[in-house]
Amino acid sequence: MLTSAASKQRPPFTACTGAENEMVTPGGEVAFVSRMVDESLVLRDRVQWYTSMLGKFSSVAALVQKLRDNGVDNYAVTEFVQGSKTRRWGIAWSFDDLRPVMSVARGVSSLQKSLLPFPSEYLIGVSPNILDSIIHIHNCIGQ
Repeated sequence: MLTSAASKQRPPFTACTGAENEMVTPGGEVAFVSRMVDESLVLRDRVQWYTSMLGKFSSVAALVQKLRDNGVDNYAVTEFVQGSKTRRWGIAWSFDDLRPVMSVARGVSSLQKSLLPFPSEYLIGVSPNILDSIIHIHNCIGQ
């Protein structure tokens, strides 16, 4: 029975199945994504958003610095958490004016604040009196 069960066992779903030349890059993920940044500087707005997922937290700071050194200020960093132990980090950048919401763009609370993108959202409070005036004007114009 054990021999039969062993012959039916499938390999784990999480096993890396790529060839070594597909899985390993000299210089690691920082070098790989740095080449993406260099290529994006040539292609610029031919691609709306450039993105990469990182496996090492230390790579985030190095790549944010690479973007900044090249004048890219529209970027986002975020963290993906799977379960209680596995974490990955995402970095994205664009040459367009559209910026992601801050909860996405500044989605890594453990990253130094100086490396997070400049806040692009601001909450502006409106007093109830002003809101009533706007509604009144809107109703008057609509009649």
